[in-house]
Amino acid sequence: MCAALVLLPGAQSGGKEKSKVAQKSAPPPPLQVFTGKLADARKLARERNAGLLIHILLKDMESENTDYRKKFLEEPGLLTACERVIVLVSDNGTHPPRTVEETLDGQKRTRTACSVYTWYENCGQHQQNFNDLALEYRDEDGDLHCPQTLLQAPDGSLAARLNTSAVGDPGEILAALVELKKKFGPGLLEPEWFELTRALERARTAQASSSWPEALRSWTRVRELSPLSVYGAEAAKNLPDAQQGLAAAIERIGKGFVPGSAAESWKQLVEMQRVCAGLPVEKEIAARLKRAEAQKDLQAEIAQVKLEAEAAALLRTAQELADARKDKELEKTVRKLLGPRYAATPAAASARTLWPEWAK
Repeated sequence: MCAALVLLPGAQSGGKEKSKVAQKSAPPPPLQVFTGKLADARKLARERNAGLLIHILLKDMESENTDYRKKFLEEPGLLTACERVIVLVSDNGTHPPRTVEETLDGQKRTRTACSVYTWYENCGQHQQNFNDLALEYRDEDGDLHCPQTLLQAPDGSLAARLNTSAVGDPGEILAALVELKKKFGPGLLEPEWFELTRALERARTAQASSSWPEALRSWTRVRELSPLSVYGAEAAKNLPDAQQGLAAAIERIGKGFVPGSAAESWKQLVEMQRVCAGLPVEKEIAARLKRAEAQKDLQAEIAQVKLEAEAAALLRTAQELADARKDKELEKTVRKLLGPRYAATPAAASARTLWPEWAK
């Protein structure tokens, strides 16, 4: 059952069997164990929309603990399933220390660790949550049965519990993890969580300031990263407002395409096209610009503003070349800007002031 969970669909034709063999032999991801307080583990699970898998072991049951560790902390299928889960191990036992060699950022280092749970620097780290867990999960008779396995959902509810005073079946936890993913979506890996928090901050700020293109782009990214989480729900709630706000802004600009205000509307809509790059509405903006160009009573006004935009772009290029001390390219660009086509534009006037030697 566990092996089936780590297999992916094989390639088509002759490579199918080879693909399965490669996948079976591929090592599972290393288990990442949380080393802090129980409250902090729950907070992290909530933030990262992840399940929290808690393993509780009792020092007086070391033979069962050894079997439990093999089944729940070393089994490849469960290791793979726990890649997006916060894992916490609580054992009130004391074990001798050992020296561990590891590679961090390409550099080998050695450190002292618990000989049984090498994620922990000392036994105090895996002992620290035992009393809190014992108080919370003891039975009516006051005893805490061990080994015991708990799976909490991101919202803090209990998704699964193995509490039989025996090692238990890891398949039950695997099945519960599948159901958890169906309901809440996958937990966020650390880089995904960092990206989501940045996107969420941008989305909220943009929404508050009616910066609709950024709000739409950022809410969309939040929903892509975590569609079934509370973050995805917040995105789903705000996306319609962002879409409507953007549509209304484009419509307001479009109403300015009449003689006398077409130039300003053109500038605004071109800027809107720039900030909406990659959004579905980009095509609609391009179509509106094309329709405005086709209006005979606006053609002269739009042609002038387009000419001024071209000249302004040349002026920016010239300033960049000047900063880079690329004198030959600078002279060529300035002479083009000062030529007959752009001579009457504000950008050309600025160029004559900045580089009078080529304005003669």
